[in-house]
Amino acid sequence: MSSKADSGQVSGQTAGNQNSNQNPDIVQPVSKLNTLAILMFRTIGMGFAVVTPAIFLFVQHFTETEPELVGVLPVTLISTLPTLFTVIGIAIAGITMGRFLKYRTLAVIASGLFWIFGTLPAFFDSYAFTLVCRALCGLGMGLYNPIITAIILGIYKDNKQASMLGYATLFMNIGGLILQTLGGVLGDIGGWQMVFFAHMFGVIAFVMAFFLPEPEIKAEHKKEKGKLSRVLIPIFIILVVFQILNYPAMLNLSTVLADRGLGGATMAAMGLNVYTIIGAVTGAVFGTLFKHAKRLCISFGMIAAAIGILCIYFGYNMVVICIGTGLLGFGFCTFTPTFMSWMGLATQPKMIATSTSIVNIGIQLGGFIATFWLQFLNIAFGDSVYLPMIIEAIFCIAVAVIFLVFNPFKAGRYGNKDGEVPVDTGSGPGDVGAVIEE
Repeated sequence: MSSKADSGQVSGQTAGNQNSNQNPDIVQPVSKLNTLAILMFRTIGMGFAVVTPAIFLFVQHFTETEPELVGVLPVTLISTLPTLFTVIGIAIAGITMGRFLKYRTLAVIASGLFWIFGTLPAFFDSYAFTLVCRALCGLGMGLYNPIITAIILGIYKDNKQASMLGYATLFMNIGGLILQTLGGVLGDIGGWQMVFFAHMFGVIAFVMAFFLPEPEIKAEHKKEKGKLSRVLIPIFIILVVFQILNYPAMLNLSTVLADRGLGGATMAAMGLNVYTIIGAVTGAVFGTLFKHAKRLCISFGMIAAAIGILCIYFGYNMVVICIGTGLLGFGFCTFTPTFMSWMGLATQPKMIATSTSIVNIGIQLGGFIATFWLQFLNIAFGDSVYLPMIIEAIFCIAVAVIFLVFNPFKAGRYGNKDGEVPVDTGSGPGDVGAVIEE
């Protein structure tokens, strides 16, 4: 199978070389199949969404069948336990990816762990076994997490890189909608065990992993001593803090709706779906936004997120709430790939995989730390629902102002030995078909 992947990569060599000469935004030749593999592999990026709609089914079943174990290990661990192992997986990926393991090999292992151990609980009525499988599934998601971003940062640059990051976000959100819908529908049709069969969707990513391109590191870069870029620090801090502040808004949405008499879990799911859909659309047009706005994408995204969270804070009808979640989705899917482009620009090629892993670990930890953030606010101020929204809005506005002044994409700021700087080549992202053609 890997020989096919290699031949698929070689088959586009001649055309790819012509392309790379015409388009300076492509560092190395890639075939149409390679590009398609990148996008399709990204569809399981929101793999944890599978069990979210069906948590109540697990609670109902295991509190009846294994009440003693559930009393020690709450059923919500089915959803939260994988997050801890995701951090471990990301750390392992950062150390091994591109050094001890090929990107493609790691992708096969990661996607295999996801769909195999994601599906296995469907065949065994055991809470303990389910938790073990969820942990290994989380490990797979951790190994998976930095792969596509690292490949895109290693193969593309400038406008093409931004387009591919955007399209990867689009396919991730589409996959998230499919996975979440499959989990809910299968749960309603066949009960709690059927939910896990939704992980079989990951077989598509598993197959496409064999056709992923392998970023090449130039000989001169291999000899360089690996060193993390200083820009990793502000990017890490901003994304971690945003995750800590934004996670409660998503988590408390059903509470806000119930408090205002607008519904509960079902209406909250609708609001979250708007977040995902708008995020997907944003991913599709991100290349165009980045081409014209560059660093302003950060400010636009942060302002949109601030307005979105304030819509949720002040909204007393579902239209305003959904506008709020939509703006949050637009904001997050605008500034996040912009930050990743900044990091790719300022990072040595051999350190891109490690840098990507560090950022992803931070984002995962941010969601975990959010629980303690809410506890602190509840103890100190007696409000863990609405106060976090105001703090998040203030933070987003502050970051937006900073990047109205500071330009991380200023020509020559991170020029490398080849004299490469972030220039506008005038090549637009086109559509998904055009990306695959290139």
